[in-house]
Amino acid sequence: MNLFRLTVLAALAALADAGAADPADSRLRLWYDRPAQYWEEALPVGNGRIGAMVFGGVHREHLQLNEETIWSGAPTPKLADPTFREKLRRQRELIFAGQFGAVDGFKLTEAEKRALGLGEPRRIPGTSTARHAYQPLGDLFLHFDHGAAREENYRRELNLDTAVATTRYSAGGVAFTREVFSSFPANALVARVAADRPGALSFAAVLDYRRDVKDDMYSYDAELGAKVESVTAPPRPTWTHLGGNRFAWRGCRHPDGVPNTFP
Repeated sequence: MNLFRLTVLAALAALADAGAADPADSRLRLWYDRPAQYWEEALPVGNGRIGAMVFGGVHREHLQLNEETIWSGAPTPKLADPTFREKLRRQRELIFAGQFGAVDGFKLTEAEKRALGLGEPRRIPGTSTARHAYQPLGDLFLHFDHGAAREENYRRELNLDTAVATTRYSAGGVAFTREVFSSFPANALVARVAADRPGALSFAAVLDYRRDVKDDMYSYDAELGAKVESVTAPPRPTWTHLGGNRFAWRGCRHPDGVPNTFP
């Protein structure tokens, strides 16, 4: 069973100055004037193992979470052929002898294999005979209630130098800022939510997992058709509140996939 810690930290602060993007430093920034509507438009953050796609919604922020071990099936290593070198040597001899037609269909007999005494085929670590689909870990939603106020001065960006995805906008005279990044040293995905007026910040957080991933995951790749079908109905994970700001998520992503525990 694989075990890892996914830490989502929300640092809530009322700041005197929310801060504005520096237009002079725009060469290392991808920026947009509206939230992402599709997965391809979201901004990626990650540390090589855990990551998120940040959509930057105003009333509902969506962080689509990923972890590197979540796949639609367990790996089946390829086997190394211990007779490969001898087979290659014999094929070269046939080529040098001008017997080109005999090269493609050449095989060592079972008696020849036993005479070589090379042992049984061995598994090759890090390989797989099957192609599996990479599955999402889950979804973190942050719901904000700004009443009837409309957002103004909206901007979301990804700083390619700091690897921080930032969403900024104003609503009801309050400037709101969200920053999301994934830290390798801390092994954590961090979300910081701030407002420039005391008491103006309030939201509800919801963790969920989509069951209809076929609609937006690899739907354009016919080669993965069977694998896409296999990830449409995984067992529902179980959420447990551990007290304070800690939770556990336990379950199996797919019957023949990777079982996990997420404390």
